[in-house]
Amino acid sequence: MTRSVAAAATPAGHATRLLLLSTAERLFAEHGIDGVSLRSVSAAARQRNTSATHYYFESKAALIAAIVELRMGPIDEHRRRRVDAIRVGRAPDDVRGWVEALVWPMAEPLADSTEPGWYLPFLAEAMGRHRPSLQGPFEGPHAVGLHGTFAGLRRHLAHLPASVTERRFLLAVDLVVRALADGHRKSRDGVWTEDDFRLLVTDLVDAAAGLLTAPASFPSAEPAARPEVCRPRPGTAPV
Repeated sequence: MTRSVAAAATPAGHATRLLLLSTAERLFAEHGIDGVSLRSVSAAARQRNTSATHYYFESKAALIAAIVELRMGPIDEHRRRRVDAIRVGRAPDDVRGWVEALVWPMAEPLADSTEPGWYLPFLAEAMGRHRPSLQGPFEGPHAVGLHGTFAGLRRHLAHLPASVTERRFLLAVDLVVRALADGHRKSRDGVWTEDDFRLLVTDLVDAAAGLLTAPASFPSAEPAARPEVCRPRPGTAPV
């Protein structure tokens, strides 16, 4: 048993862990992940021991992963229901149907204009310089629906080179998360209606579907087959 697991083994420890997670999620969303220390999370959660966050999570990377694992549970449950509906014929088995399975479970918290939570702006922050911290949660048991969605999309995108499809998945997820995070900010500011929410989600589904299905400009999708102008500059990485 790791120290972090042992710390949350009692009811009081579990409650403290959840408090630290929700506090860190909000602070990371408001101030950026690099602008928040583990000690500041403990202080904001009103812990007498300013090392409490380090005691429960040991590192900022582990804290980020724990927030994602906490929030991905209900999101993935919703996504798995949509995946199952497509597989049994209760929903369209086409690119748009699978993109809706990607977008709607993440967008659902925004439908509650009174308390949209902080996960979306937090996730938008984490997908920047802290993306490696997301690898574990996105390969874990709470990502079954996500991987099922990508598998469904791959069947409809088989005409594209695999490398193009995988890059477009990253682009589509970034688009969806950042647009929803912007919607979250508007919701928090009170500039938000039910029509705004539905219009945003509909536009996102349209945009992501268009991004995924657009023809590849260079069919081989390999750098050697592209004009020199399209190759990454030395020291940079392709998207």
